[in-house]
Amino acid sequence: TTFDFIFYYYPNQIQDENFVDLDKNKITDCVFVDGSNPSRVVISEFRDSLNNFMTTFEITTEGDVPGGFAIGDFDQDRKTELVFGTVLQKVYVIEVMDTNQYSMVWQGLAPAYNAYMVTQTNDIDGNIKPEFWVGGQDFNTGISTFWCYEADGDNNYVAVAGIELRYLVTLDTDYLQSSDVNND
Repeated sequence: TTFDFIFYYYPNQIQDENFVDLDKNKITDCVFVDGSNPSRVVISEFRDSLNNFMTTFEITTEGDVPGGFAIGDFDQDRKTELVFGTVLQKVYVIEVMDTNQYSMVWQGLAPAYNAYMVTQTNDIDGNIKPEFWVGGQDFNTGISTFWCYEADGDNNYVAVAGIELRYLVTLDTDYLQSSDVNND
């Protein structure tokens, strides 16, 4: 086995990376947090001519630190959304506008600070709307909280449910996923 290519991101580090075809052009995209500037989220696309990834979009959260990603069409407009939370209790939604074109379309509040635990569910409450979840930890109160968001219009989201885990502030979930554990 030999390496085909090595993805170097200057200057040094990639965090929370996800490989997915965000804009549905049959070319793999990589979304990640820039470890050398942890306020920046980067979307890059694989380019055959380079045999590597090239940055197509980036957003900086102005001194805040993003983490975790949920990916899906949460407002059901046939455009993919990318959701992430931040340390300072914010939630961002970026939407694919066209091939390699992205826009930040919504910003809201997360349930708590340190909102780096993010996942998606496919209509968990049976109302024909997919959901995304954002969880955070409040070290002062000792509570980890998750909120479930649904679209109530194009590019607009509201919290529709929540879960509190009291006295659990050391919850360390680098990877959070939803699953039907009892197959119902």
